[in-house]
Amino acid sequence: MAIRTVQVTETYKVPDFLTNVERGVKVLDKVVPGWSDKINLIELNLARANSCVVGQLALQELLNGATGYFDGIKWLKEQKAIAKDKEDSFYGFNLPVESDEAVEWILRQPKTHPWQPLVGTQTQRTTEVETVVMGVFWDYLTSIWVQVIKDRQEHSRQVRKAQRAAKKATAKKTPAKVAKKATRARH
Repeated sequence: MAIRTVQVTETYKVPDFLTNVERGVKVLDKVVPGWSDKINLIELNLARANSCVVGQLALQELLNGATGYFDGIKWLKEQKAIAKDKEDSFYGFNLPVESDEAVEWILRQPKTHPWQPLVGTQTQRTTEVETVVMGVFWDYLTSIWVQVIKDRQEHSRQVRKAQRAAKKATAKKTPAKVAKKATRARH
Protein backbone atom coordinates (compact mmCIF):
# COMPACT_ATOMS: atom_id res chain seq x y z
CA MET A 1 0.00 0.00 0.00
CA ALA A 2 1.44 3.35 -1.02
CA ILE A 3 1.52 6.03 1.61
CA ARG A 4 0.10 9.42 0.66
CA THR A 5 0.91 12.71 2.28
CA VAL A 6 0.16 16.36 1.96
CA GLN A 7 2.21 18.32 -0.53
CA VAL A 8 1.16 21.95 -0.24
CA THR A 9 2.23 22.53 -3.87
CA GLU A 10 5.25 21.79 -5.98
CA THR A 11 6.80 24.96 -4.61
CA TYR A 12 5.97 24.30 -0.98
CA LYS A 13 7.38 20.91 -0.22
CA VAL A 14 7.49 19.26 3.15
CA PRO A 15 10.25 16.97 4.38
CA ASP A 16 10.02 13.46 2.97
CA PHE A 17 9.57 11.17 5.95
CA LEU A 18 7.46 8.73 3.92
CA THR A 19 10.24 6.34 2.98
CA ASN A 20 11.24 6.03 6.62
CA VAL A 21 7.66 5.35 7.72
CA GLU A 22 7.29 2.74 4.97
CA ARG A 23 10.35 0.95 6.39
CA GLY A 24 8.86 1.08 9.88
CA VAL A 25 5.57 -0.33 8.62
CA LYS A 26 7.39 -3.26 7.00
CA VAL A 27 9.30 -3.95 10.22
CA LEU A 28 6.15 -3.95 12.32
CA ASP A 29 4.27 -6.10 9.80
CA LYS A 30 7.05 -8.67 10.10
CA VAL A 31 7.37 -8.82 13.89
CA VAL A 32 3.91 -7.76 15.14
CA PRO A 33 1.21 -8.93 12.71
CA GLY A 34 -1.95 -6.85 13.13
CA TRP A 35 -0.03 -4.12 14.96
CA SER A 36 -2.05 -1.27 13.43
CA ASP A 37 -5.26 -2.52 15.04
CA LYS A 38 -3.58 -2.18 18.45
CA ILE A 39 -2.75 1.53 18.11
CA ASN A 40 -4.91 4.11 19.86
CA LEU A 41 -5.06 6.96 17.35
CA ILE A 42 -6.39 9.42 19.91
CA GLU A 43 -3.25 8.90 22.00
CA LEU A 44 -0.80 8.63 19.08
CA ASN A 45 1.97 11.21 19.31
CA LEU A 46 5.39 10.43 17.87
CA ALA A 47 6.97 13.11 20.06
CA ARG A 48 6.11 11.16 23.24
CA ALA A 49 7.96 7.96 23.98
CA ASN A 50 5.02 5.95 25.31
CA SER A 51 2.37 7.44 23.01
CA CYS A 52 4.19 6.70 19.77
CA VAL A 53 3.73 3.54 17.70
CA VAL A 54 6.58 1.56 19.29
CA GLY A 55 5.76 2.88 22.77
CA GLN A 56 2.11 1.85 22.54
CA LEU A 57 2.98 -1.61 21.24
CA ALA A 58 5.57 -2.04 24.00
CA LEU A 59 3.17 -0.97 26.74
CA GLN A 60 0.63 -3.50 25.45
CA GLU A 61 3.34 -6.15 25.84
CA LEU A 62 3.33 -6.88 22.13
CA LEU A 63 7.09 -6.41 21.93
CA ASN A 64 7.96 -9.30 24.20
CA GLY A 65 8.26 -7.63 27.57
CA ALA A 66 9.41 -4.18 26.44
CA THR A 67 8.05 -1.51 28.75
CA GLY A 68 8.24 1.58 26.54
CA TYR A 69 9.74 3.12 23.42
CA PHE A 70 13.41 2.62 24.27
CA ASP A 71 12.91 -0.98 25.38
CA GLY A 72 10.82 -1.54 22.25
CA ILE A 73 13.56 -0.23 19.97
CA LYS A 74 16.11 -2.35 21.82
CA TRP A 75 13.91 -5.44 21.40
CA LEU A 76 13.43 -4.73 17.66
CA LYS A 77 17.23 -4.53 17.29
CA GLU A 78 17.71 -7.76 19.25
CA GLN A 79 15.23 -9.47 16.91
CA LYS A 80 17.23 -8.09 13.98
CA ALA A 81 14.00 -6.49 12.75
CA ILE A 82 15.84 -3.19 12.57
CA ALA A 83 19.54 -2.73 11.94
CA LYS A 84 21.68 -1.96 14.98
CA ASP A 85 23.66 0.59 12.98
CA LYS A 86 20.57 2.53 11.84
CA GLU A 87 18.93 5.36 13.72
CA ASP A 88 15.31 4.98 14.86
CA SER A 89 14.45 7.72 12.37
CA PHE A 90 15.49 5.44 9.49
CA TYR A 91 12.27 3.53 10.26
CA GLY A 92 10.09 6.59 10.87
CA PHE A 93 9.99 5.97 14.62
CA ASN A 94 11.83 9.23 15.35
CA LEU A 95 12.65 12.50 13.58
CA PRO A 96 15.57 12.38 11.15
CA VAL A 97 16.58 15.96 11.98
CA GLU A 98 17.76 17.92 14.98
CA SER A 99 16.10 21.22 15.86
CA ASP A 100 18.77 23.38 14.22
CA GLU A 101 18.55 21.30 11.01
CA ALA A 102 14.78 21.66 10.99
CA VAL A 103 15.03 25.44 11.30
CA GLU A 104 17.66 25.52 8.52
CA TRP A 105 15.38 23.43 6.29
CA ILE A 106 12.52 25.89 6.75
CA LEU A 107 14.80 28.86 6.16
CA ARG A 108 15.81 27.36 2.78
CA GLN A 109 12.17 27.24 1.65
CA PRO A 110 10.54 30.09 -0.29
CA LYS A 111 9.57 33.03 1.94
CA THR A 112 5.94 32.28 1.16
CA HIS A 113 6.17 28.71 2.51
CA PRO A 114 3.40 28.15 5.10
CA TRP A 115 5.94 27.19 7.76
CA GLN A 116 8.16 30.27 7.26
CA PRO A 117 6.33 32.40 9.87
CA LEU A 118 7.49 29.90 12.48
CA VAL A 119 11.09 31.04 12.19
CA GLY A 120 10.81 34.72 11.33
CA THR A 121 14.18 36.12 10.43
CA GLN A 122 17.56 34.56 11.06
CA THR A 123 18.19 37.04 13.91
CA GLN A 124 15.06 35.90 15.75
CA ARG A 125 16.15 32.29 16.16
CA THR A 126 15.70 31.20 19.73
CA THR A 127 15.13 28.04 21.65
CA GLU A 128 11.42 28.83 21.54
CA VAL A 129 11.49 29.00 17.72
CA GLU A 130 13.33 25.68 17.53
CA THR A 131 10.77 24.12 19.87
CA VAL A 132 7.89 25.34 17.70
CA VAL A 133 9.58 24.13 14.51
CA MET A 134 10.28 20.72 16.01
CA GLY A 135 6.64 20.53 17.11
CA VAL A 136 5.60 21.05 13.49
CA PHE A 137 7.98 18.31 12.33
CA TRP A 138 6.71 15.92 15.04
CA ASP A 139 3.11 16.69 14.07
CA TYR A 140 3.92 16.04 10.43
CA LEU A 141 5.56 12.68 11.20
CA THR A 142 2.65 11.74 13.46
CA SER A 143 0.17 12.67 10.72
CA ILE A 144 1.86 10.24 8.33
CA TRP A 145 1.58 7.41 10.86
CA VAL A 146 -2.05 8.36 11.61
CA GLN A 147 -2.92 8.12 7.93
CA VAL A 148 -1.20 4.73 7.55
CA ILE A 149 -2.88 3.34 10.65
CA LYS A 150 -6.32 4.70 9.71
CA ASP A 151 -6.03 3.14 6.26
CA ARG A 152 -4.98 -0.19 7.76
CA GLN A 153 -7.65 -0.15 10.46
CA GLU A 154 -10.32 0.59 7.84
CA HIS A 155 -9.01 -2.25 5.70
CA SER A 156 -9.15 -4.59 8.72
CA ARG A 157 -12.76 -3.52 9.40
CA GLN A 158 -13.70 -4.22 5.78
CA VAL A 159 -12.06 -7.67 5.91
CA ARG A 160 -13.86 -8.53 9.15
CA LYS A 161 -17.16 -7.31 7.68
CA ALA A 162 -16.67 -9.46 4.57
CA GLN A 163 -15.77 -12.46 6.72
CA ARG A 164 -18.92 -12.01 8.83
CA ALA A 165 -21.05 -11.72 5.69
CA ALA A 166 -19.48 -14.86 4.22
CA LYS A 167 -19.99 -16.74 7.47
CA LYS A 168 -23.62 -15.61 7.61
CA ALA A 169 -24.19 -16.64 3.99
CA THR A 170 -22.60 -20.04 4.66
CA ALA A 171 -24.75 -20.52 7.76
CA LYS A 172 -27.88 -20.00 5.65
CA LYS A 173 -26.83 -22.85 3.39
CA THR A 174 -26.31 -25.58 5.96
CA PRO A 175 -26.77 -29.16 4.67
CA ALA A 176 -30.01 -29.59 6.64
CA LYS A 177 -31.52 -26.45 5.11
CA VAL A 178 -30.38 -27.43 1.62
CA ALA A 179 -31.91 -30.92 2.03
CA LYS A 180 -35.17 -29.45 3.34
CA LYS A 181 -35.37 -27.08 0.34
CA ALA A 182 -34.67 -29.95 -2.05
CA THR A 183 -37.41 -32.05 -0.45
CA ARG A 184 -39.91 -29.17 -0.76
CA ALA A 185 -38.91 -28.59 -4.36
CA ARG A 186 -39.68 -32.24 -5.25
CA HIS A 187 -43.23 -32.03 -3.90
